[in-house]
Amino acid sequence: ATALDRVTNKRKAKDIMTPYLSITYATKDSKILEMLKTMEEKGYSYLPILEERRLIGIVTPKTLLSLIASGNAISEETRFDERLDSFRITPLTMHISFASPEESYESLFRSFRDKSTKSRLDLILITDGGKKDGKLRGLIVPNDLL
Repeated sequence: ATALDRVTNKRKAKDIMTPYLSITYATKDSKILEMLKTMEEKGYSYLPILEERRLIGIVTPKTLLSLIASGNAISEETRFDERLDSFRITPLTMHISFASPEESYESLFRSFRDKSTKSRLDLILITDGGKKDGKLRGLIVPNDLL
C-alpha cells in the first residue's frame, strides 16, 4: 500500500489480510506434534483448524495447556480429530474475531484497540459474511495494520 493509502485508510480487510492460500492451517487429519513444530518454526501463536475452509477449532497457547493438563497422551501419530474437543472455540480461546472481506481498516483497527487487556484480540479471521461458519478468506494480526 502507498503512503497515501495508509493516510486515507480506504483499505478493506481483503487488501490487508494474509490470503487463505498463504495461511498455515491444520485439518482433522493433521498430526498434532507435526503442526506444533511448524508453529514453533514459524513463530505462530495461533493455528486455525479447518474443514472445507471452515473453522472447526483453533490451536492457541491455552488450548495446548488444556490438552496437556487433561492428561491426554499425544504420540507422533495423534491427529487433531482424536483430540478435537481440546481445540474447540470457547470463550476461553476467543482471542479471535471474525470480519468480512469488505470490513474497513478503521473498523479492524478499532476491534484490536478496543479490546481490554483481559480479553485482548490477537487474530481476526476474514470469512464470507464475517461469520464464524463462513469460508475462510484470510486472516489479520495486529501487525498487519501498522
